[in-house]
Amino acid sequence: VYNGKRSGGPRSPGAGSEIFTPAHEENVRFIYEAWQCVERDLRSQMGSERGLVEE
Repeated sequence: VYNGKRSGGPRSPGAGSEIFTPAHEENVRFIYEAWQCVERDLRSQMGSERGLVEE
């Protein structure tokens, strides 16, 4: 869900047999949440820079 690999799109043979351990799920969740923070900070930074340029 987080990384897009579980969508209903076409799968290669054997892809349905992948096992996601709880540790893997936790790592994916951590990276996803960390990336959301990075994107939020970048949007915030870009917004403040635009404000400075307009002045």
